[in-house]
Amino acid sequence: MHASRRAFLFLRAATARFASFAGRPRFLAPLATAAPIDRGYVWGVAQSTDFVLAASIDGFLRVWSKQDGALVLEMKTPNDKPAITVAVQGMLAAVGTIGGSLFIIDLTTASVLHALEGHTSNAGSLIFSGNELVSGSYDTTIRFWDKISGRETLRIAAGASVMDLAAYENLLVAGLSDHTVRVFDRANGDPRDVLTEAEGEVNAVAIDAQRMVSGSRDKLVRIYAMPSFELVRVLGKHLSVVTSVALEGHRIVSGSRDKTVILWDARSGRALDVLEGHKDWVKSVSLFGLEVVSGSDDSTVRVWNAETGALIRELNGTEAVPSGSPAEVYLESPIEEVLGSSAEVETDLETAR
Repeated sequence: MHASRRAFLFLRAATARFASFAGRPRFLAPLATAAPIDRGYVWGVAQSTDFVLAASIDGFLRVWSKQDGALVLEMKTPNDKPAITVAVQGMLAAVGTIGGSLFIIDLTTASVLHALEGHTSNAGSLIFSGNELVSGSYDTTIRFWDKISGRETLRIAAGASVMDLAAYENLLVAGLSDHTVRVFDRANGDPRDVLTEAEGEVNAVAIDAQRMVSGSRDKLVRIYAMPSFELVRVLGKHLSVVTSVALEGHRIVSGSRDKTVILWDARSGRALDVLEGHKDWVKSVSLFGLEVVSGSDDSTVRVWNAETGALIRELNGTEAVPSGSPAEVYLESPIEEVLGSSAEVETDLETAR
């Protein structure tokens, strides 16, 4: 069987099952031997042209096809710890787990390319930026990793727990637990600016050529003009902590512990729509083109139309597989044997929330 068309089932602590890939994904066949999964909170979501990804505290990375919502990859974290954040760039994904371990994964083979160690606490944010993966951690550091070699190339002392990161051209912005947003030079890590308007930890940031957006514990979304970082609007419609924001063009998306996702007009600050349906905290949102993706403590991922606010589909990892889908599943040595035995989760999950 050609390597690019292989499909795997790992049956031990590092478990993965996925559809064979040949340029585009094919679909998982039902696996009678696969144990039932106790699905947990979805703490991180990401999306690309073809895929929706979710990191869950049940310790799984899940990937769905955008075309029809089919589950095309279900992979246990290599260290068997809860997955709390995820990023995607093409056919590469990065996953962060409780405790600070990071993994770069090839989605075409469900193989771990690099296990990145160095953070001493949860890495709450991961972003791909050019040829690097950037991670921000509660250990107060921001680290840059070469995505090809896995080598750490730069480390920034942020001064407080890093809640979220965003990058644009030569700028890196970090939302911190000390109620600030800090701006750094992307190339060398030098500090550029400190924004102090928030009245609680800044859980979320997003940036593009025209504006920077933050979301914080004080329930507010703030819009700053670029490149001056002048505060131009404060958006107050959420009823609880803002946990995540996303920005693209003239749209802003925010998610909150009030269980809602709000679509905003970035120019006027007007709330365009309130997306309701999640039954617990919304922990992560992503905006890509005309699709909004949200992940929640209710264990679901929802995909919404960014123009109409309509729910496109709900994903929970139990999706049916289209009839007639190919099944080429066999056993291979689990990732655990390559990376070493898994450790117990030592970090209190309630604290991580």
